[in-house]
Amino acid sequence: GALLDADASAFAPATAAARKARKGGGKGGGRQEGALAEEAIAEVEAILAALGGEGCTLIQDWNSKYLRHLGHLRDFLMSRPDKFRIIPNGRGFRVATVVRL
Repeated sequence: GALLDADASAFAPATAAARKARKGGGKGGGRQEGALAEEAIAEVEAILAALGGEGCTLIQDWNSKYLRHLGHLRDFLMSRPDKFRIIPNGRGFRVATVVRL
């Protein structure tokens, strides 16, 4: 199977930006961050779909594209248990899409 890999920094505690993103707040307002969150979800889902729903990869530009508003990748993914399941993998982690029955 495949999942998203991240380095140990992905295991950092939730940042203020990640907490605000979950609430839809923060600089730029909830609408802008909501759209950014939807874009990030779509990007992760596309990667996972290409890998069969589970994968080991890294969104190379996460920090420049999303970190400021959505926080660390792992924190963001954990804030969406309706979409993603985190699987510890050594110093990093793997991600699987949540399958609805």
